[in-house]
Amino acid sequence: LDLFSIRARDLLQFSNPEKNYDFLSGLLIGSELRDLKEPSNGKIYLTGNERLQIRYAKALDFLDLDYQPITPGTELTVHGHCMIYHKFKHKPRKT
Repeated sequence: LDLFSIRARDLLQFSNPEKNYDFLSGLLIGSELRDLKEPSNGKIYLTGNERLQIRYAKALDFLDLDYQPITPGTELTVHGHCMIYHKFKHKPRKT
């Protein structure tokens, strides 16, 4: 299946939008985690809204990978943004 066929299933009423959302979400999570064998730093931290945390947790359990759920919050978001900033602040932009 491709993205077009998922949308066509919805438009032609072969499937309802919620089922299509669930299916697409599963495809995206699976694609994101497909090549993950061992995390680069030895830990996987799982954060996000509850609905996504549940989906990722199921996928990580299926892959038999350990993870630590973290309650999302402002402090965590700011910390992540700071890490990204410090990693890329000295790299020139591509234009």
